[in-house]
Amino acid sequence: MAAELTRHLRLVGESETAGGEFGRLRITGDATFVGDVDCDKLSITGTVRVKGSLAFSDMTLTGNAEVHSSLRGGSIRGLGELHVAGHLRAGTLRISGHLDAGGAVEADRIDLRGGLTAKSMVNADEVAIRLYGPSIAKEVVGEQVSIRRSRGMMLKGLFQPGKLGGMAAELIEGDRVYLEHTRAQVVRGTSVKLGPGCDIGRVEYRGTLEKHAKSKVDAELRI
Repeated sequence: MAAELTRHLRLVGESETAGGEFGRLRITGDATFVGDVDCDKLSITGTVRVKGSLAFSDMTLTGNAEVHSSLRGGSIRGLGELHVAGHLRAGTLRISGHLDAGGAVEADRIDLRGGLTAKSMVNADEVAIRLYGPSIAKEVVGEQVSIRRSRGMMLKGLFQPGKLGGMAAELIEGDRVYLEHTRAQVVRGTSVKLGPGCDIGRVEYRGTLEKHAKSKVDAELRI
């Protein structure tokens, strides 16, 4: 990342420009970068498309960002939608909206309030997801994994009995796992607690397993 670069750029309105290396990059409007972008501070208000990879130390997003290759950053804070065609690697990822990743999502901490579409693994020390609608991931792995239903979406009727309005995954694994409205083939952990609305093929646990009366587990295995 270009942490010491001093070339700053501010774009306002609708624009298309080449990628490059920047210090501070501030965008207000609708911007397209043709090529890789490497910067220190990135501020987006509006819509941004990067036809390449994106790297930064700090990013704030209000709107939509689309990266056609990989994304690598330190801190990501956002309100809106973030679409990454490749891998996403960050220190802290905190988004209210929707995250869509074609590759692995890796961070120290993930705090997502909204929806998730991850075609590969989601991996962080701490994973906290507050569901605002249907979400899917191949795997969710972390020391602490928490997937909860949004009370607001329940009031709007998006989590209706018999309908999949939560998380779907092949594997969810962590030391401490708490799940609501989740459908998974395998859940594995030391301490596993299943809240309402879960449908799990197999739970493998080393310590404790707690199940809500409105959750289903086909097989339980203490390992």
